[in-house]
Amino acid sequence: MNSWCKIPLIFLLSINILSAQSSKVSGVISGDGNLENATIHILEIFQFFSSDKKGNYSFIISESGNYTIQFSHLGYKTETRKLLVENGKAYIL
Repeated sequence: MNSWCKIPLIFLLSINILSAQSSKVSGVISGDGNLENATIHILEIFQFFSSDKKGNYSFIISESGNYTIQFSHLGYKTETRKLLVENGKAYIL
């Protein structure tokens, strides 16, 4: 195989391996209807996300482990959930 063909092949295999090791977390934040711009905070890795106009959110966690996820929105009580993440699995909260 030509060397110029090997590089794209290795790159594609690397992407596939990396995607198999990550986990997707998603859901909908609702109160009196769906809540736009709610904040989702993963405490252990200091990452923040926001919900869209319909209250939907999704994010990727790249390492398995125990995580504490906080959901907050102005005028609502903050909710905290614990999540044990295993590589390659999808979670709906």
